[in-house]
Amino acid sequence: MLGAKAHVGKPAEERHADRAISKLLEPTLLDQQRGHLESLADPFRDPGVDGGHVRRQEICENEGLHGRAAGSIAQTGAIYCTANRHLLYSAKHSNEVTPLIVGPIIENPLHGERIRFLQTAPETNGELVQYESWLAPGGSVGDPHIHPVQESRFTVISGTASFSIHGARFALGPGQQLTIPARTAHCLWNAGDAEVHLLVEFRPGMLKQEFSETTFGLARDGRHHLRGVGNMLQWAVIAAAYRRETRALGQPLWVRLALPALAPVGWLVGYRAHYPRYCTRESGPLAS
Repeated sequence: MLGAKAHVGKPAEERHADRAISKLLEPTLLDQQRGHLESLADPFRDPGVDGGHVRRQEICENEGLHGRAAGSIAQTGAIYCTANRHLLYSAKHSNEVTPLIVGPIIENPLHGERIRFLQTAPETNGELVQYESWLAPGGSVGDPHIHPVQESRFTVISGTASFSIHGARFALGPGQQLTIPARTAHCLWNAGDAEVHLLVEFRPGMLKQEFSETTFGLARDGRHHLRGVGNMLQWAVIAAAYRRETRALGQPLWVRLALPALAPVGWLVGYRAHYPRYCTRESGPLAS
């Protein structure tokens, strides 16, 4: 990338792959895309996230490049966290926003979000899942959470997106990009009056597509909450199946204790982690 760069701290250390995968629910299907990924000692306990003070370094302007040619990068910056290990978050202007694939758009009315998949894990040999996201004013992408294994990257195409990392809040505008390492507490919302359009990438892809399809579909069907035995069993199955894609933080103790115990029961009575009716492709690895 051209332009002035600010680098502080060290990238998060790479973790060694571990083939010991939990077999709570239908291991053959769940492990198809996970055999090479690290296992977690307790998949239902909120893991400790790296603490430390997060601050945003002022964006540096390179006046020599500013305004020269269309697509030139005039500004770069860095957002970082210092702790026992140093994590590096990059927030930079990007000219790589070129989503061209037209596909079905799915909606989550609860969060005010619409997404369209551009590349999925099966199409990239598991390397990534990439999609466009449109977030309505007042919309949010869930509560604070982590992705235990995946790195997530957000590029703002239009509008202003608000982020929180370890509780530190900041906003990114068009062309700016944020990369969040795995196991980093974060959330995203739209505090403005205009819709936010983003390009989102998850590496590795894993089951991000199936998770989003399922949770969006359940939200459209009014089954996004834990009220009622049926919904509790359904979400217990989802929490177990996608335990390595996402982990909500700050859940009540009773939820953390109940979901692992109810997951096998939910599976036995017919609840699944993915349904054909929610697929945006011809089939999904968890559909049944």
